[in-house]
Amino acid sequence: AQSAVRYLERALAEPPPNEIRSEVLAELGAAEAVLGLPSAEEHLKLAEQTADTPQRRGELALVRGRALYARGLHEPAAWAFEAGLDALAGAPDEATHELHDRLQTGFVASAWLVPSLQAKSLSMASDPPPGHRLLLAQAALNAAFCGEPAEKVIDLATRAWDAGSLLRHETSHGVSWILVANALCLAGDLEGSLEVSEAAVDDARRRGAPLAF
Repeated sequence: AQSAVRYLERALAEPPPNEIRSEVLAELGAAEAVLGLPSAEEHLKLAEQTADTPQRRGELALVRGRALYARGLHEPAAWAFEAGLDALAGAPDEATHELHDRLQTGFVASAWLVPSLQAKSLSMASDPPPGHRLLLAQAALNAAFCGEPAEKVIDLATRAWDAGSLLRHETSHGVSWILVANALCLAGDLEGSLEVSEAAVDDARRRGAPLAF
């Protein structure tokens, strides 16, 4: 990622033709996000503002929100995820359903950590359909925070984790595994929480992703 940042900074300084400037900004911001660099937010936001389609704006908002969340900037992260959801509102179709769910998961995870947004976080997590891992992860953490029985929390979290399928699909850059680990910990399944966390560390190591690690 460090090499990528240097090359992309040079590419941006050239400067690139207008038709690819947004994607150069996006790639630079994504590489900076992996390293936890504050400049990632600015470059991703600029790319987001000049992206050609609602789906691309939503994708970039997801990367930006995750970068902010990883740095502990939970309120700005929540607004970034919400900006992505707003972008997708203008283009609801089958292709954006999964992206929508990832953005919603990010919002729920970050908004819960902001007192003024907790009610909205709870309202966005409804009863998920079977096999819907992202929404199950949201539901598990909300059940824990609302004082539901530990057995229910553990069941939701275990179904969300799906023997590691959640992490394989979302990678350690996502926030959904954090929801599962926290829910299991709060419900008293410390071994399960440790298993999830260790798997995420291994994934980050394999990817060479220091911030995720």
